[in-house]
Amino acid sequence: MGAGFELRNFTSNSTEVIAALDGVDFDKVIGIKNGLGTERVLRLHWHSTTDNFKFGLKFSNVSEAVMSGTRCPTKRELLSVVMSIFDPLGLLGNFVVGAKLLMREVWRHETRWDEPLPVNIAASWEKWRRQLPSVVRYTCPRFYFRNGAPETLQLHTFVDVSENAFAAVTYWRAKNARGEVEVAFICAKSKCAPLKPLTVPGLELQAAVLGMHLQQAVCEAHSFKPNKRLLWCNSTTVIKWVRSKHRKYKPFVQHRIAEVLATTQVSEWRWIPTAENVADEATRANHAIVFGPTVRWVLGPSFLREEEQAWPSEDAVSPDSDEYDEELRPQHALTIVVEDHSLGYTVRQNLSPNSN
Repeated sequence: MGAGFELRNFTSNSTEVIAALDGVDFDKVIGIKNGLGTERVLRLHWHSTTDNFKFGLKFSNVSEAVMSGTRCPTKRELLSVVMSIFDPLGLLGNFVVGAKLLMREVWRHETRWDEPLPVNIAASWEKWRRQLPSVVRYTCPRFYFRNGAPETLQLHTFVDVSENAFAAVTYWRAKNARGEVEVAFICAKSKCAPLKPLTVPGLELQAAVLGMHLQQAVCEAHSFKPNKRLLWCNSTTVIKWVRSKHRKYKPFVQHRIAEVLATTQVSEWRWIPTAENVADEATRANHAIVFGPTVRWVLGPSFLREEEQAWPSEDAVSPDSDEYDEELRPQHALTIVVEDHSLGYTVRQNLSPNSN
């Protein structure tokens, strides 16, 4: 106000607030004349009556023939479709990852910008395109704690990886004074796996780094802090690396473990079966997505609504040991000296324990 920026529009999800603002000197108090409706917030649609986020998809630069399935899109049109879905919180992370992977495959095939998609990719595109109408009907609650202020608050981050993508998703687990447990979706992030091949444990470690960054961003973005933080991973290898005491790994693993432990504690990392890992839904390409406020992606894993004693156990994680590990740095070298006096030269060859 002091700098000359005056409030122009105002709306609320409360009819009492809207009524109280009636007559205040604003250009427009949204919702007074026509009742509470839908407004756009950072290109998301906020339905103030239900206090839910919705998506309105517009593909202005893409032919109607493409969106109706009459014609296969070009590389340029596919990119336009992907970039038209603005989802800063990752509410559609388990769906948009399919489009990202389609785009990656187009780059792998070296398709030109105005060439149609290759035949083997066109079928995957059509399956993904048919799910777009469901996105418009999809809603996700905006407000975290609908059962009242939490007495105890936990932040849970799930990470997972496939050969195609890796992802992380976060949830609040809140328990109020009455002992009621509530789980709320916060945000998610997914990335395509690099075209340069990595081992599966290496990709799983990349997912752990992504989850660590996502957890840190959530903590920095909120004024309230959780009483407890947990990161869930279904890779026993990553859990073993994080909990190891010797730190004798090769640079790729060693640097990422150091990055993970810079902002997280060893005790915060827990193992989880793949079937219970909700982040798995954002790592699979071209799978059918069920949209709605009651699906696991929005509600979080069911075990979070139970007491901690019922959470997944860690029997599958073996304790740290000095057993052979392909990511361990070689500790010794074996030198073989071959002398051939007839030829007058000496050959020296160093072999590490991992040499074949």
